[in-house]
Amino acid sequence: MSESKTKNLKLHLFGYTDDIDVKKINDNFKKLDTEVITPKTQVFVSDFPGATDAIKIQAALDFAFANKQKVVIAEERKYQLNATIKIREGVELRGERATHYSLDVNLRGFELEQGASFCGGTISIGIEKYSQEVVYLDGKYKYDSVSAKTVIRDLVMWNWTATTGGVGLSLFSGGETHQIQFLNIERLVIWNFDIGIRLRATEPTTGQTWINANRFDKITLSECNQMIVIESNTTVPFECSGNIFTNLQIQPSTTTKQILKISGMGNTFTGVLWDTQMIQQTGPIAEFSSTSAMNNINIMFFPEDRCVNNGENTNRIGVAGLSAEGELVERDWNTIQKMGTYRIIEPSGLTAARHQPVGAYEYGIMTVFAIDDNVSQFYVPHQATEGIYIRSKFGLTDWTSWIQLSSSAQLEVLKTALIQRRQIKNTDDFNLITQMGTYQISFANLSFDTKKNQPPAEATSSGLLQITTNLHSIVQLYFPHSTDGMWFRSNLNNVGWTPWKLSGKGGGPAIIESLSADPGNPAMGKIWIRSDL
Repeated sequence: MSESKTKNLKLHLFGYTDDIDVKKINDNFKKLDTEVITPKTQVFVSDFPGATDAIKIQAALDFAFANKQKVVIAEERKYQLNATIKIREGVELRGERATHYSLDVNLRGFELEQGASFCGGTISIGIEKYSQEVVYLDGKYKYDSVSAKTVIRDLVMWNWTATTGGVGLSLFSGGETHQIQFLNIERLVIWNFDIGIRLRATEPTTGQTWINANRFDKITLSECNQMIVIESNTTVPFECSGNIFTNLQIQPSTTTKQILKISGMGNTFTGVLWDTQMIQQTGPIAEFSSTSAMNNINIMFFPEDRCVNNGENTNRIGVAGLSAEGELVERDWNTIQKMGTYRIIEPSGLTAARHQPVGAYEYGIMTVFAIDDNVSQFYVPHQATEGIYIRSKFGLTDWTSWIQLSSSAQLEVLKTALIQRRQIKNTDDFNLITQMGTYQISFANLSFDTKKNQPPAEATSSGLLQITTNLHSIVQLYFPHSTDGMWFRSNLNNVGWTPWKLSGKGGGPAIIESLSADPGNPAMGKIWIRSDL
């Protein structure tokens, strides 16, 4: 740089009147860059005085909020906390790799305001019989990450005492229009608490409140008494619905009492459950409450027989669709309502006490189809001369009796209803319902209308319609929720539908006639069934 240009910078930028000092010029350029060109957006806890670490952290958060700074950095060291930390609106408290918050009093750890975030660090509990929440969100702040982003990420919550107390992560909403929705909560480790994660909505005096549509991803829950608890009504005025828990890793211990307690609607859970033999209590480890519907558990190694459903039958263990579900031995078949295929092994015989088809061969395959709270069971014994057995249930009412179909039945039962379809209306023309799948029928007090090609008016107008198709034919099978048996008809090569026919009325053996639409070739349309155990 020429002497005249340097002197010009000296005089006009920094007001120097003495001889040129290159070091001073460079230092001032750094100051210009950091404080003028690039405004400061981070605040450091270490810059704030205070008698305790809690006072220092809170002072930094309050300063950031007042001065519209976005991030407060808690440097790598141990902070002893003796008061609740409130993370202010629009501010992120960010820990570094070895940041450690030690909570040694029986107080709530951290509370987040709207748009606040908490990322990084370890929080340890060092007081016996801790009974508070480590991280707490209150719907009064009306969290909504669409308008004000709130994130909780990369935290370890660790109760290292000998007692499993308190709640790791707590979301609560209980006032009019209070809400927690669309949040992303991810990469947490929660260890040795009474409750790992709790979502709780209580009835407001007026209006509605909710905790809905939040995502919980990549969460490890270890050695808690209860891993996840959701408490609410099924729907408004106070609900916890549509929350998604994915990539869960759940490790129980000898003190674990429950993995999941679920209320609300449409909450889903996927992941892996380890070492259930560690759980010493022998009762249910998952519960759908009386105020629950349409929730789904699809956790690997989760024992289906240790879940109790006190809510609607739309609650499920497993995803919709047909899948292999393993073996059934000495199980009550009334409890088998998850869609899938099961291997049946009953060497002591099938019994009425377990709601099985008495007299059928004791080894075979059972396929379950379900749509909402309507279920049908198809049992195919590994005995070529027996044929198949079917029954169904509609809603919360009892199961129909088992009906036996002959082995020459023209039904491709194992391919009939792999897909859930819509609910049929009483105005629908059945000739136009041709897509393979299972359809729900519930016409209340209305009878079938034969003008719309529905089953005869004498058939009960509530049940399941199952449709099987290939390139040349369509078969409609209607299973009423009654002792009517099964109604069926077919359309071959699009030449027209056969009349509706009834098979198996009264629960006796059903011999199904040819479904061929071509009377000149009665062999057409026949389907043969076998199994391999």
